[in-house]
Amino acid sequence: MVQTGIPRDSVYAMTLRVLMIEDDPDIADIVTARLRLEGFGVTAVPSAEEGLEALRAEQYDLVLLDLGLPGMSGHDACRVI
Repeated sequence: MVQTGIPRDSVYAMTLRVLMIEDDPDIADIVTARLRLEGFGVTAVPSAEEGLEALRAEQYDLVLLDLGLPGMSGHDACRVI
């Protein structure tokens, strides 16, 4: 069993929204499934451009950003964010 810093039944964990910007679908699926299992709300997008669009449309508590993205790099997206 993996331990996290937030209790599984915590209301705080249930309200945290995570945006994951990851172009590898296998990694995105695994991380998304695990975060949702822990009670986080997760939106996953495959490009920096889509991630920036999602950030303009919604509010997130945390961004998980792949640095090696095709097109706009994760480094460039981080500068914009």
